[in-house]
Amino acid sequence: MNILKKILVVSTAFGLYTATAVESRAVDNPTVFQVTAPSSQSSSDIKINHKSVNGQPNAVLIVTQCWKGVYNPHPVGVYYETTSKSWYIFNEDEADIPPKTIFNVRAEATPTATSVHLNASALNSSANYTITSGLTTSAS
Repeated sequence: MNILKKILVVSTAFGLYTATAVESRAVDNPTVFQVTAPSSQSSSDIKINHKSVNGQPNAVLIVTQCWKGVYNPHPVGVYYETTSKSWYIFNEDEADIPPKTIFNVRAEATPTATSVHLNASALNSSANYTITSGLTTSAS
């Protein structure tokens, strides 16, 4: 099943991240943390305030919804806002994120040989989709 609680269609493709044994056991791992929407939440995005990504526009973030507590039945993404120098989690369909929704975040300060950093532009985007072919990794 997927986030919309529907059965996946045969040949559906999706990304998968598996934490290493070290990451899974780390209590104070600075790159794996949770973000909780405030109880007064009333917008489609929430600011990520964490020392590993604050002021880091080239950070690579993997965000998933934590399936305990409040359920948010919307696809999510992340974006970096240059004025506040902060990352945000947002509902891609622009629906409000329910208060107290919890998100799991894994962050790398910069792209590594095992990550892909994709920048949306007018050349690779249409409406609310960014599409590319032949993704390559970058260690820049």
